[in-house]
Amino acid sequence: MNISASDPVKLAGVWNQTVEETIILAFQNRPELPKFIAQRNISIQRRRQALSQLEPQISLVASYSLLDQFNDNNSVTDGYSLGVQASLNLFDGGAARARAAQEKANITIAEGNFAKQREQIRFDVEQQYTQLQSNLTNIQTTDLALQQAKEALRLARLRFQAGVGTQTDVIAAENDLTRAESDRVTAILNYNRAFAFLQRAITARVR
Repeated sequence: MNISASDPVKLAGVWNQTVEETIILAFQNRPELPKFIAQRNISIQRRRQALSQLEPQISLVASYSLLDQFNDNNSVTDGYSLGVQASLNLFDGGAARARAAQEKANITIAEGNFAKQREQIRFDVEQQYTQLQSNLTNIQTTDLALQQAKEALRLARLRFQAGVGTQTDVIAAENDLTRAESDRVTAILNYNRAFAFLQRAITARVR
């Protein structure tokens, strides 16, 4: 990017949130955290399903029938029966336990990845936030240097016009002003770059 000191360069924006507010904002917006939560929830449901296969299956059975009675005056009567049935899968117990154990491990992995990613997000945000503040301070420093260079050039020209200064002094002051303007442009560009990186740290993985 080739930008001269005469080009109009402005700040991309001002970041008003504190570092902790920015970290919370990143926690809310970065896509990695919901992904790990979803993985954990899926593993929890799968583990429950696997464990349910190890438990007896209880069912309530009811039946209704018509009974032919030969020893009374009524030839047909009706009857009800109610019972409970229990079944246990004795052959798949090992596989179900293995699936439950695997899903428990997956839950632990998802929780670990979640915690690790939270720390990485915090690190990303703190790093970019610190860089942004450093660049903002640098802009303030270059602003002051620019004002001093302008004043030095004004005084050099006055001395030259009064015959107590030289053309060399004026040229040197002009060169100092050019450098000060260039430094300020560079400081603003660095700030804008850090501003963009901080925005990215809030919404997506920093590469």
